[in-house]
Amino acid sequence: MTYLLGVLVDKSILSVTFPAEGARYDMLESVREYALARLVADGRLAAARRAHAEYFATLADAAWAGHEEPTGGLGSAGSSENDNLWAALTHARDARDSGIAARLARLAWYFVLAARVAEGRRFVEMALAAASGTAPLAQRIELDAFLCYLVTEEGDLSAAIEIGERTLAVETTEARAPEIGLVEAALGLAVTKAGDVARGAELAGRGRARLDAVDDPWAKTVASLLRAQVAATAGDVATVAAMASDVHRHAGGTGFDAFLVPATLLEAWVAEQQGGPGAATAAYGDALELADGAGFADHAAFALSGLASGALASGDVARAEELERRALTTAEAAHAGWAAAHARVGLGRVLAAAGDAETAARLYRNVLAWGEVPREHGPRESIFVVLAGDPAAAAAVALAGLGDGRAAVTAASAPA
Repeated sequence: MTYLLGVLVDKSILSVTFPAEGARYDMLESVREYALARLVADGRLAAARRAHAEYFATLADAAWAGHEEPTGGLGSAGSSENDNLWAALTHARDARDSGIAARLARLAWYFVLAARVAEGRRFVEMALAAASGTAPLAQRIELDAFLCYLVTEEGDLSAAIEIGERTLAVETTEARAPEIGLVEAALGLAVTKAGDVARGAELAGRGRARLDAVDDPWAKTVASLLRAQVAATAGDVATVAAMASDVHRHAGGTGFDAFLVPATLLEAWVAEQQGGPGAATAAYGDALELADGAGFADHAAFALSGLASGALASGDVARAEELERRALTTAEAAHAGWAAAHARVGLGRVLAAAGDAETAARLYRNVLAWGEVPREHGPRESIFVVLAGDPAAAAAVALAGLGDGRAAVTAASAPA
């Protein structure tokens, strides 16, 4: 088979690329159209589409099993299989194949890792609708937990809360604790972001506690991360520290080291609360190394900004500027808008400390303009907002500190 594929590549009938997961072969569009026409002529198109959908549903099964590797055989974030996933789901919907639709819905976590929050929401909603209620209750509850989280990350808090509340109201005698615990934790984050911190903490705490009696390290890890974010919003340093420690303890059982990246950022936040920016240098350094290894450029940029804050606090302005510029470059290269805005605010502070108030003011105004433009929220953005607040609000305060009286008006209109 490898020989035949090589011959087809040599004849330019196929092209080959070498992503991290191995060789990938693609056919020319003219060949694709010819093959499609032959399948239609031979009456085999429906069978081919069904086989294609079954293949990707099997990949979804592998990604789901144990959650050890959430993307399964789908490759890294930004996988080239994205079009295939949508084609498989479209077939399941059109063919009313609720079984395949329910299996494909399990790919919710893939969309989080692939930096496609809004798309992930659409995919999971379409899959759950096509499943027509045939998925087992426990599975539907866990998928609703994923959906609640995706919608929360998208910033549609009223819809996220409705999803979570509706799911908890369902009769749950068939559901295992992990499913309910995850819904409670996800709903807790949504409720907290909507402003009810006390209820959010109660929900997230209950969800995490529900998981204590079960052997499910993946669910415990996710719930601990969500509980930590709620606790950080409330300024509960002790709970954030405990939950970050929980993530480090349970993440090993998932085989997915990327969970350690946000956990280490949470530890850096704890260090800052207890000892100021300089106390978090070691944790931010660890987070940067982990983020680089996981391919999480947004987290890497955030860690670089944290290191810059520590350098500035210690009086090393040159080092702080170097780190903040690296953070900005990293964020912009990854199209991570929030992290780029955060880095611009940090760089503005550094330049203001160095006496360049004019450039600092220009950076702050850039962030204020960014904050006024409607945008899709990035994946995993909630944790950044929890740990560092809104960059636009920070820019308004910093600009006011430079003596710009217009900042107060701009700050009043900046989105939260």
